[in-house]
Amino acid sequence: MNASNDIKKEAEQLRAENRKLLERLEKLNQKLLESEAFKSHFLSNVTNEIVNPFSSVIGLSEQIMNLGKENCSQAAELATLIYEEASSLDFQLRNIFMAARLEAGEEIPEPSKINLKELVGQLTEKIRHAAAKKQLRLSVDIDRECTEFVTDRNKLQ
Repeated sequence: MNASNDIKKEAEQLRAENRKLLERLEKLNQKLLESEAFKSHFLSNVTNEIVNPFSSVIGLSEQIMNLGKENCSQAAELATLIYEEASSLDFQLRNIFMAARLEAGEEIPEPSKINLKELVGQLTEKIRHAAAKKQLRLSVDIDRECTEFVTDRNKLQ
């Protein structure tokens, strides 16, 4: 009878281990499914951020090629739009490549204390001209209590 009890105990231990392994596998599977959904969403967003400006650049370039020599001012306007779309595309691609380097461990963030008011002021000056060209008013209001925080300044910009 003792051997029979030992076999039953061992069988119960094996079933318990199997249940634990199954639970771990289910949790891992759920994480993989979430990761796959995140990747699909990311790729969809990246596709839009790349395809839209790229399509604009191609379409605008084609319009310029079809213009006559007498339409230099229209060509200049289209060239400006191409430049803006290409700049947007460049910005998006740089962000994507930076994220990939960070994830791969090839790029390491260099956190430091940042003065929010100073940083926002500098960035505002950089985009003020573009906003004015589009007849947009740029207004920045910074909470006085939130003036410093720690981050990688270059990557934040």
